[in-house]
Amino acid sequence: MLYSSIVPENYGPEGPFSFRQVHLQHKEVRQSDVIGCLSGRISRSNLSIREKTVKKRTKTLIGLSAILVVLVIGVIGAAAFSGAWFGDTVTANDNTFDAGTLELDVNGTNTAVDSFHFLNLAPGAQPIHNWTLKNVGSIQGYLDIEDISISQDGGALTGPEKKAGETVSKGDLGDLLNVRLFWDKDGNGWIGDGEPVFYNGKFSGLPTSFSLDYPIPADSSMCITMIADWHQGPNDNLGQGDSLKFNLTFELGQTPGQ
Repeated sequence: MLYSSIVPENYGPEGPFSFRQVHLQHKEVRQSDVIGCLSGRISRSNLSIREKTVKKRTKTLIGLSAILVVLVIGVIGAAAFSGAWFGDTVTANDNTFDAGTLELDVNGTNTAVDSFHFLNLAPGAQPIHNWTLKNVGSIQGYLDIEDISISQDGGALTGPEKKAGETVSKGDLGDLLNVRLFWDKDGNGWIGDGEPVFYNGKFSGLPTSFSLDYPIPADSSMCITMIADWHQGPNDNLGQGDSLKFNLTFELGQTPGQ
């Protein structure tokens, strides 16, 4: 508690205090009291701050504990009641796979024989033959020609052949007959605009196959035509009495290049 006292200055030299001394003592007492009071207040303030910090941390821990409890309850609830959602099932039975067909008819038949026979050929002749190829299957196919071959027979050696310089009978029609093979789109037996010719040369020069990849849709047809030409030339007599056989296989594949 602050207090003040004043002693008259003329108290006398024998007195214990002068006015100034008393005054200074008075100041020292007041300052110490102030310092003590402030120290008490600071101590109480520090204690209050620590109490507030402890309370705040306690509240935070309580809040986190509550959140964890809620999460645990949620997980347990989800696990316990996961089968309670609406649902439905539909079963698909009797699923089947049916294979398509790819089948080729040549001139109305699918047998291995489709023969033609041109008789009494002579220079200037132009025999023509066409093959109508139909896909009687259920899926599109692609046409190739395989296994092409020719065989020749010279027959009996004739006088004109001998005069032409032939001493041994042999087949010569493969070098005398020219052949053209083409996609006859309109089926008229002649090469028109836009009808591709895939071979034009002597029978003796035919390759063993043609990878045509011509598409034939299911239940559709196309025509391949052959035109053979015996052009007049100086060696025509070598072909008298000769014969030539020509074989080929039409193949219908599922994919191009097959």
